Amino acid sequence: MCASMPWSPWSPGPPTRVPDRLWLRESGRCGHPTDTLRTDPLLKLVCGRLPESEPDLASQPTFSRLENAISATTCYRLALALLALYLQERERLSGGTPRRILLDLDGTDDPTYGDQESTAYHGYFRQHMYHPLLIFDGDTNQLITAVLRPGNVHGSHGVLAILRRLVERLRTQWPQVRIELRADSGFAVPALYEWCEQEGIDYAIGLIPNPRLEAEAAPLLAAPRRVVYKAEALAKGPNTRFVANQFRLLPHLAAYWLLDTLRRWLLHAGVPRLQLDTLRLRVLKIGGWVRELLTRVRLHLASSHPAQPLWQLLAARPRTLVND
Repeated sequence: MCASMPWSPWSPGPPTRVPDRLWLRESGRCGHPTDTLRTDPLLKLVCGRLPESEPDLASQPTFSRLENAISATTCYRLALALLALYLQERERLSGGTPRRILLDLDGTDDPTYGDQESTAYHGYFRQHMYHPLLIFDGDTNQLITAVLRPGNVHGSHGVLAILRRLVERLRTQWPQVRIELRADSGFAVPALYEWCEQEGIDYAIGLIPNPRLEAEAAPLLAAPRRVVYKAEALAKGPNTRFVANQFRLLPHLAAYWLLDTLRRWLLHAGVPRLQLDTLRLRVLKIGGWVRELLTRVRLHLASSHPAQPLWQLLAARPRTLVND
């Protein structure tokens, strides 16, 4: 994956910047702290470098050049690589070809600060933001893909183009799989209904309530019932900086995959399902001592650390993941 990424001519050596960036995302850091974390011995170790005798990780200026050298084509190829990972792991969880895939669509808010490219004010969220589209597997909670969108677009913006490619890939991998789609009222547009029907995809999409809909639905109730409603209320052209932000989103997706894999291993070992932030704090943010010896690297962790049992379970390297 990283061998196909752009490589800055100002930084000699092989193009290993993407793993560096991924592990900085994983550790909960990005951007300006890079110059401090690039010397972290454990981060160097997980990126394939000896903690003391080999060069430090990439600097913040190198990351900036990398991100701004990324093209939309490169982002697409990286997204395909992450999709291939999902297909592989999904098949493993199902013990073969899954009987169905439930696509959960979700548009979320990503607050922005300053004058970032394609940032915009969103009336419902009442903030300047990006409006990423996330697609999950509704049965396994695996994140399939994530696409960055400007902050002022409709919730359904771009969803058809993404679904066409995704469904084609799913059916290429599993020709007989049943595909279903689930989404909230932000995706309640006729074009999506019609496409699902043409493709033979069952769908459940929320509708935005209105007086006409309420009047039509009222006779369907055999008896009065309490109903609860939850109301959720750029002409810049192509922009390479927005593509750079899309690239920043994809390592977050990959970091999510890594943490989610650790979570599944622990779940298989009998640990209750943990939030990812809890897992990161208990397993990754631990003080320790990394020693580089002649033939091995030894990691010393505090014996009194409260998350020591989690480390012991992960050290057992469970081979069977679970479908949670």
